[in-house]
Amino acid sequence: MFSEALLASLILQAAYTAIRLYSPKRSVPDEWKPYIKPSHDTARFCIGKQKHGVPTGLIIYAGRNQFAHWDEAPHPVTEKVFALLANAFDNDPNWDLIFELENVTVSICAGPLLFLALGWSSYEVYLAEMNDLLR
Repeated sequence: MFSEALLASLILQAAYTAIRLYSPKRSVPDEWKPYIKPSHDTARFCIGKQKHGVPTGLIIYAGRNQFAHWDEAPHPVTEKVFALLANAFDNDPNWDLIFELENVTVSICAGPLLFLALGWSSYEVYLAEMNDLLR
């Protein structure tokens, strides 16, 4: 599990870096304004299709942050994204607790976030989504 989480985290880091470097400043959707200031760099992650009620870019942002800072208190955006993902998978007995940040049995959520929440099951899917995000 740790090896999968590490590799998934590196993929999220690459996606995060691409968005941070190449996505222009964006307007923040109304539902995210309590969490993201329009002038903050996080606004550039408000891109992509909605997945489970969250823009794809914010799932990438939160997944990368959860991995990079898993031993710290989560950022408010990360908390909100994970709360929405936890709610989205609440009725799935295989995954109902995986996105619960308070779940002490799961320290790094990158694998399920990558494969389940984002649906990135292959390099081709990842590349197509990143091309759409940065277009």
